[in-house]
Amino acid sequence: MKLKILLFGAFCFMASLALAQQNESIVKQFGKDNEANVDQDGEELTSKILQVGISNTATVNQEDLGNFSVIEQYGMMNRAEVVQKGESNFSFSSQYGADNQVIVQNKAGKNLRFYALQYGMSNNIFQEADETGNPSEDVTMVAKQFGISNSIDQVTFDSKYSFGSVVQIGKDNTSIQQVVGENQFFSAIVRGINNTTTQFYLGGSNNVGTMYVHGKGNGGSQFLVGNLTTKDNFLKLVTIGNANTSEQQIFGTNIGVENSTSQVYQFGDENTSSTLQFEQVGSEIYISQYGDGNMADAEQMSGEGNRIFIHQKGKGNSATVNQEGDFHYVKVYQRGMNNTIEISQKGSSSGN
Repeated sequence: MKLKILLFGAFCFMASLALAQQNESIVKQFGKDNEANVDQDGEELTSKILQVGISNTATVNQEDLGNFSVIEQYGMMNRAEVVQKGESNFSFSSQYGADNQVIVQNKAGKNLRFYALQYGMSNNIFQEADETGNPSEDVTMVAKQFGISNSIDQVTFDSKYSFGSVVQIGKDNTSIQQVVGENQFFSAIVRGINNTTTQFYLGGSNNVGTMYVHGKGNGGSQFLVGNLTTKDNFLKLVTIGNANTSEQQIFGTNIGVENSTSQVYQFGDENTSSTLQFEQVGSEIYISQYGDGNMADAEQMSGEGNRIFIHQKGKGNSATVNQEGDFHYVKVYQRGMNNTIEISQKGSSSGN
């Protein structure tokens, strides 16, 4: 009898271990002022939360491998927060209403997937893969918002082979993508009225940033701050609509940015573009504008082998180019009426 009891106890113990390694939490709430908190620690964990009502809060903390989190909220003033640590994690959050907030944070790892979707107004999405001294790899961040006065913030720190995407459609929305690392591709698509989007790259190589801004009164900005190992980055900004503005700036330290390219395309009326490259080698600037009242301003300083090409088509356009350094190449093409060109070059021109 004693042997049977010991065997039965051992079986229960092993079964409890198996269940602990494959936990699953499903929470469904209907009404208002609801709150759900899930804390899981193990492997292949799953958490699903559905809330319908007002002032709901859902919090999920997962640690280890293969974490999976899905949160859906319907109503007003909802908040969903997901913190994951480990590898092969997946997080999806969707919210409908006003004053909602999604915060997804992963403390580094590999094969990480973040997805967030919001409909309404005054909503916020924050996605981050960040841990000092422990870089992330193969990270995918996707954030989509439809409505008014929404904001998106995506952050990667010391990451590589990552992808980030922002889609905002509506009015008075803002988004910012902060990228630190190498071999990363981040894109932003904005449509509507009076929306602004910004991409900021710090160091790293082989990064690509694209931005497409459609509508009236929208603005896009791209910034790259490099160091001695920064090279082969590509920035592209496209604006379509009326009275749009765009800005690109590339800064190097001690000739710290190499072979980086800035491209700007503007279609519409009264567009303005300003591009600056400082302390860089072998970088290019390309600006193309179609429409009326456009103005392009491009500067390159303290570099060598740089190239600037500006194309304008329409009337009332103005192009200003200022270069300092070696081996500069400038080509400006304008077609229409009342166009103005100002070019200033300094330094050696002994290159080919």
